[in-house]
Amino acid sequence: MDIITYSASTKLSETTNSHDSGLHTNAFNTTIKSHTFEDGVGIIEFDNDVTSIGTNAFLNCTELQKITIPNSVTSIGIQAFNGCGFRNIIIPSSVTSIDMLSFNNCQSLRTVTIEATIPPTLSRYVFDGTNNCIFYVPSASVDAYKTASRWSDYASRIQAIPSN
Repeated sequence: MDIITYSASTKLSETTNSHDSGLHTNAFNTTIKSHTFEDGVGIIEFDNDVTSIGTNAFLNCTELQKITIPNSVTSIGIQAFNGCGFRNIIIPSSVTSIDMLSFNNCQSLRTVTIEATIPPTLSRYVFDGTNNCIFYVPSASVDAYKTASRWSDYASRIQAIPSN
């Protein structure tokens, strides 16, 4: 069973309509067991492991400030985080593909840390409208990201993950 935690100014509204803003409860490969919110932290608990964050999962959640993506997630779907308001995101090494427009128009986004040593497959327009956010990747993989298909579009913004 997986849990996604997030920080936000209010609890994310739940919807099944793919055109509404909010948490799209049908955008996961399993059922949401519970969704709680207290003191700015939301906890979404699922019945089974979450292997994908599907189409429109968090579409236009402008109040979303931070989210943890479980290590079981291997793909991020079309517009999954389009228009969200967070500043930083960490994409775990389990993610092997990021679909079209996933982080499009996340204008507050400043840094994206990708933990995978092999660049995930990237679709078109994934990070368009992100105000030139920086991509942090494993230091041994910087060149691989800079030359990978579609990642090369962001080559000037790809840097090694800072060491502590």
